[in-house]
Amino acid sequence: MKVRDREYVGRSGRGRDASALVTPVAERSEDGVWSALADVRALFPKHGQIEVRGIVANSLREGDWVAFGSVPNDRHGSSASFRAASPRRLTPFLAAGGEVSPEGRRRLVVEAGLEAGPAGEWSVQVSPEAFVRVKLQQGEDGRYRASGSDLASLTLWRLTPDLVIDLGAEHAAPRLCDHHRAEQLPGTLNWSRDDEYIRMAAAALGPERRGPDIAALLAWALGQHTDALTGRVSTLAGADAGTLAEIERAGTLSRRLAGERELLTLFKAGLMSDPSVRELIDQAAADAAEATRPALESAVRTEVEREMAAERAAAHEQVRALIAGLEAEEIAALEARCAAEAAKRDEDLAEARRRGMKAVEAATAERLREAEDAAAGMDARRASLAGEVEELEGRRQGLAASVAALADEERSKLEIVERLVKAGEDAAALRKPAAVPAVLAPWPPGSGNERRLGLRDLAGLAEEAGLLSQAGMETFLRVAVLVEAGEVPVLHGPDTGGFVEAAGRLMAAGRVARLYADPTLITFDDLWARAGSGIPTPLAAALASAAEGCAALGVVERAERSGARFWYPQLADAARQGRLPAALIPLVTVADPKSEEAAAVAAEGPMVAVEGIFADGAAAVAPLVFAELAAAPAAFAKGSCEPDPGEAAKFLRKHAAGLDLPAAIRLSRIHAAASSALGAEDGPRMAAALKAILFGSEEAVPQAATQMPYLAARA
Repeated sequence: MKVRDREYVGRSGRGRDASALVTPVAERSEDGVWSALADVRALFPKHGQIEVRGIVANSLREGDWVAFGSVPNDRHGSSASFRAASPRRLTPFLAAGGEVSPEGRRRLVVEAGLEAGPAGEWSVQVSPEAFVRVKLQQGEDGRYRASGSDLASLTLWRLTPDLVIDLGAEHAAPRLCDHHRAEQLPGTLNWSRDDEYIRMAAAALGPERRGPDIAALLAWALGQHTDALTGRVSTLAGADAGTLAEIERAGTLSRRLAGERELLTLFKAGLMSDPSVRELIDQAAADAAEATRPALESAVRTEVEREMAAERAAAHEQVRALIAGLEAEEIAALEARCAAEAAKRDEDLAEARRRGMKAVEAATAERLREAEDAAAGMDARRASLAGEVEELEGRRQGLAASVAALADEERSKLEIVERLVKAGEDAAALRKPAAVPAVLAPWPPGSGNERRLGLRDLAGLAEEAGLLSQAGMETFLRVAVLVEAGEVPVLHGPDTGGFVEAAGRLMAAGRVARLYADPTLITFDDLWARAGSGIPTPLAAALASAAEGCAALGVVERAERSGARFWYPQLADAARQGRLPAALIPLVTVADPKSEEAAAVAAEGPMVAVEGIFADGAAAVAPLVFAELAAAPAAFAKGSCEPDPGEAAKFLRKHAAGLDLPAAIRLSRIHAAASSALGAEDGPRMAAALKAILFGSEEAVPQAATQMPYLAARA
């Protein structure tokens, strides 16, 4: 099972910004059993931690417990290779030992308190099938009790065995509860303190029912409440846990209040029979009367102050009315002054406008005279230019006659050149021997122990070799996918020579045939036989080896020095149509990608930049790596690149906008090859990147979800 398919429990460390690091300590198996992690760093490289982001990370404190899944971390600069998926903060779980009673749990959690913490949110079992969530705070006596305004109406949640997580004593962890996955039950639970509960019952009686014998009334009301709840349970043949808990609590309080009332009645009768007590009561009454005198004086004082405040308010109203009248008079006078000043300003503006118009008319007349003088000068200049045009026309006619004469001379010289070329060809045909042997010795046949590798295994072999950097692996995979799809990649860049050497060892067991282009390389046939002499080229040897089933890398070097615009389209078409042997791996290189021939080739095939592809120190270990590859040779075996119709249609709907039919077919083959190498997740990403190389007009392609997507695909 992969790391990302499991569920883990970990403990939070110190958070920073909007993320926190959690150390996994246990994992859950497929049958739901939690077990400790033996080697955390092996599962979560670097520091054995996983990153939590988002709202959950902001609420985590150091030491909190979290349940989560895991996915690769896509945030650059993070010290954790994985991040948490669907993180959930866990709460400590207080289980019920033996017989469980909601009232007993309430007295323990609310009244008596717990000896051990921590403070914060807890999940408390109130019945075999239910639990509630409360917040514990540490009191002055060091015990932890539930508090908060929500104690009067606690929500009930269904308790199932899979919600309780017991990690054992080795992690010093309490029992935990994954309350986020619990199902809410009907009804609520009232865990308010006894005095608050009785106060609510007294408020429910109404003012007309309250009196000296409030204890008796409360006992009676609680008894009636208990009977009503019991009758409802009997009628409904069952009730939720909240209703049953309230029945138990109301009955207990009713019995306690009834007992206290009898005790207070006996105590009152004993006190009233004692003369000294009666004397004390009379003295208390006199003291109470004396105490009411300040209250009466305060009431009279309040009434006087109220009347004075009313008179003061009336006087304020009169003053406000006088001020309003004065403001109206001042505003009228101010408006009159503003109107007079506006009239004076309008007169001044009219006078300024008249003076400005006179100045503009004078300036316009002056400019008009200057324009007339300039027009007269232009007429004279036009007459002069007309004469010059007539003279130039005569010169043009003379030049046209000269050009015609030169064209006739050029045609005659071309005819002479054609006759000379034909004579040279005839002479070469007379000198050409009946059969010309190959200059190079043929390759030895492939050894029987060569491994045949598909795209995925080829990527794994390149990774194990360790010569290529991450960018180099991306470039290598692009070239391999293009070859698999029937394309002929055109390579350019400072590392092109090294890439060809490494690709030959990885893909063709070291069999690399190089044809260095020159101006005589013009047609498709010139790739296989030298023009004029007919001697087979190195590519012909690679073609013969590939025809026998031995993989060979055929490279046309420095193609811009030849007529690549003529032979490359035919080579690319032969590769796409499958007319070349499957074991032949054709590549083309250019040294100047901005040359005219390179631009013509770029319009027909994929241009791949090769730069910064080798890992640090690759040159030092290359001989050793090549020796190991020679001892266990491997060859690339191209598979079928025919796309799956459904997957191809799904990909082309998103990426084939603006392409013609042949281009869409090429893109579907590239998508099939990329998906075969990298899987359904990263294959479309690489196909989209290759579409940008082939046809352009593609949006920026995101980086791979993992640093080595081909290894993830192999896993």
